[in-house]
Amino acid sequence: MERRHFYHLSYSGDSPERWLSYEYAPLDGTLSPVEFEMYWIKLESAELGLSYGDMLDKICD
Repeated sequence: MERRHFYHLSYSGDSPERWLSYEYAPLDGTLSPVEFEMYWIKLESAELGLSYGDMLDKICD
């Protein structure tokens, strides 16, 4: 069974346009961290598969 949680937070500070994040314990068993480049997108252009985006229309500005 899968359980999902959704949060809507407001943030008034500055945030970077892009940043790096790391997965330190990859499920494929590799020993090196996996690097991800993260960045913000407009909510209207978010596309999520596997019904992960089902609650996006519940978020208000």
